Amino acid sequence: MVVGLVAFGLYGYLSQPGPVKTNYYEADASGNLKLVDRPSLPARKPLVPLSRLKPEPTMILEHATVLRLQPAQSAKLDVLTKTWQERKEAFQRQMGQEQKTAQPATGSRTSLRNLKVDLAEYSRLSVEYDLERQELWGRSLAVLDASQRRRIERFLAGGTL
Repeated sequence: MVVGLVAFGLYGYLSQPGPVKTNYYEADASGNLKLVDRPSLPARKPLVPLSRLKPEPTMILEHATVLRLQPAQSAKLDVLTKTWQERKEAFQRQMGQEQKTAQPATGSRTSLRNLKVDLAEYSRLSVEYDLERQELWGRSLAVLDASQRRRIERFLAGGTL
């Protein structure tokens, strides 16, 4: 009986399937497929925060020490930042009201045409908001000297200050 168990165990061990060999193919620069050992992982691009995609005047003041802002520059940027904060809050209030107005009453249905009409003012405000942000950002950059602007541009492109 022991011999039978050993034979059964040996047979089970020897009849196990080996590791599965998978073939991976990737396209080379010319578009031809080539056999590779394992698939390559795509290079992860760093995520860029929205504040860097759509910069606001406050960003410059946040990095005042690194940029070595002069007191006169800081004072001008402080005024622009306060102006932007006031405008931003006003836009956000208006857009919030327009968004609430566009929402259909509970349980009711609205057509796509009505929804577009209801959200037209919100869209207009959104465009106006972005134009105002860009204008104040441009005015903020104008306060900086050339080397400070280059550092900010490098930072916005994903580098460091």
